[in-house]
Amino acid sequence: MKKRNMTAILACWSLLWSGVVACAAPPPMESHPRASYPADRNIPPRNTGGTNAGHPDAGSNAGAPDTAVMPGVFVSHEPGDAGAYAIVVEKSSQSLVLYDMQNQPEPVFRVGCSTGKNYGPKTVSGDAKTPEGVYFFNQEFDDEHLSPIYGVKAFPTDYPNLMDRIALRTGSAIWLHGTDKPLKPFDSNGCVAVENADLLALSPFITVNRTPIIIVDSLQSQPIHAAKETKAAVEDLLKKWHMALETGAYADFIACYGAGAPFSSWWEEWAWQQAAMCATGIPLRLKTKKIAVFRNRNTLVAVCDQYIRAEGTALRVGIKQFFLEYQGGRPVILADTYQALSEISREYPMKNPLVAVSRFLVQALGAAAMEAAPGKVPIGFSEAASRRMNDRTSPLPPYTFDPVGFLRADGFPLPVLERERTADIQRPF
Repeated sequence: MKKRNMTAILACWSLLWSGVVACAAPPPMESHPRASYPADRNIPPRNTGGTNAGHPDAGSNAGAPDTAVMPGVFVSHEPGDAGAYAIVVEKSSQSLVLYDMQNQPEPVFRVGCSTGKNYGPKTVSGDAKTPEGVYFFNQEFDDEHLSPIYGVKAFPTDYPNLMDRIALRTGSAIWLHGTDKPLKPFDSNGCVAVENADLLALSPFITVNRTPIIIVDSLQSQPIHAAKETKAAVEDLLKKWHMALETGAYADFIACYGAGAPFSSWWEEWAWQQAAMCATGIPLRLKTKKIAVFRNRNTLVAVCDQYIRAEGTALRVGIKQFFLEYQGGRPVILADTYQALSEISREYPMKNPLVAVSRFLVQALGAAAMEAAPGKVPIGFSEAASRRMNDRTSPLPPYTFDPVGFLRADGFPLPVLERERTADIQRPF
């Protein structure tokens, strides 16, 4: 989808819109250097003083450095990520705004929308309310797979997410979709509906499992310096969480969680595996990329690409998701899960993804070393350590592709990957 001809898409979008309203849409926001954004619908701001500087949409350029503000739903995003966008839906104004997150959040597209018929955040199935929180799109449907009421395209979200389920909120099928009828405010059964032309214009900027849709009743602002402080505290917590896994420090691991957080039942299996690898002199290391942090009221949502590495090769585990809040003046983890899994992780749904991928990496390293030197204990694997691992860890089921060809480290064979798995391996790391 990202490779579509953007000029053609936007031309079609303009033609569609010109048939819906009598006047032509205004040109793209002139303040932004890119020319590929759809035009702003120019929804009137809530203040009527002739300026939009007081609205959170105004971004980070207003005011002195210590008083500059940004939308309160954003905390951080990895700078320079050219494919990073976020969608914010404000229920009170029935507006949807697309933000470019490459640097500071910048609104680049604003349209009207329709949310649930009933006021307030969704709590139970059938209440005709739109949920409020940080959600992610997890699928994409084109019109041939949709009933006419959903218009030309639809993006299902991950509602109810992990925190919704913990809070016993019910319901499902909360989508961002088009419509086959005139758009009216507060007219959906809980979904977010927009004009078909607007959804077609938005779709190239949506990445499944990465682009958030943040739904609020009223968008608030926050000082930029406060967001930076929160960013530093959250990233420090995530670093401590991953470091505790690397070192096997259970007390440090538990200290990352808040009171009442669910117990991580997979810790023991991970700790035994890491101890066995440390005994070989080849410990497993963890790496994160593309950390993004968003906020809904007092809850912070952090996502990152998670990798596990050894012997110079890194395998992708998936998109890790953390739910956090401040307790005692510091952020703590309330719960964690995976927003999306790598191909390897998906093969073993009954296992923790980190454990599954780490075991695959260990077995592939050992298999590759034994193929390189038949009859010998793999380099770096002592006989005692090998016996310890085999006694503690049962074999994984057969893989659908050659694990030996998957890795290369110190003269191991070059990787031979199935096409869809190439995104799950990174080298060098």
